Amino acid sequence: MMGFVAIANPAYSFIVDTGEPVAVGTKAGTAHAGVPEYLFDFSQGFAAQFTLSQGYKISSIEGFLGVSDDSFQPSTYNISVYGDGNDVPDTTTKLFSQERTRIFTAAEGYHWDGLSGLDLDLGPGTYWLAYDAKAFAGFMPGQAPHPNTNEATIFHTGGPSDGVYFSSDGLGLGFRVDGSAIGQGTTVTPEPASMFLLGGGLMTAFYQRRNKSSAKK
Repeated sequence: MMGFVAIANPAYSFIVDTGEPVAVGTKAGTAHAGVPEYLFDFSQGFAAQFTLSQGYKISSIEGFLGVSDDSFQPSTYNISVYGDGNDVPDTTTKLFSQERTRIFTAAEGYHWDGLSGLDLDLGPGTYWLAYDAKAFAGFMPGQAPHPNTNEATIFHTGGPSDGVYFSSDGLGLGFRVDGSAIGQGTTVTPEPASMFLLGGGLMTAFYQRRNKSSAKK
């Protein structure tokens, strides 16, 4: 089964958007209104599959999360994009990875957090977006209104399964990816040499027409 399928238009929009889980603004780890909360810390991380119907230039990646313990300061986690391994990410095909570090506080509650100002080109195909904590103590809530179909969990427990992704569909985590469709809204600007040739051609045509007009008089 495929995960979230990106919409081709408009040229600039959220190309992956699960919507915001209902726990917005509440403190992480409080089990607000029966919403499932999944531990997001140095012991485990998560990934979600998405499919692009055309090429995109990715400008931002965000996940919906919250800190429950302020003692890890600054807090750090990695955001990565992998190729598709069917039910799990293909970790041998890492297309992008960047560390996200900042001061988080539990008082912030659940919110969107991630990377912006990116310049990542992805062609048509199926990929996995991964959030993997390093020095971070928090949660990611479930029940996003439009969840990714395929999700996975990675564990860092020191055992034989350490660092291996396992299929864990149905979590309903919040992820969104922003960007613009490659090839839309672009214009071709002639190089200086081309501009000179174009200008020369116009001038030649002008003088030829002028000379013909003079010969008729």
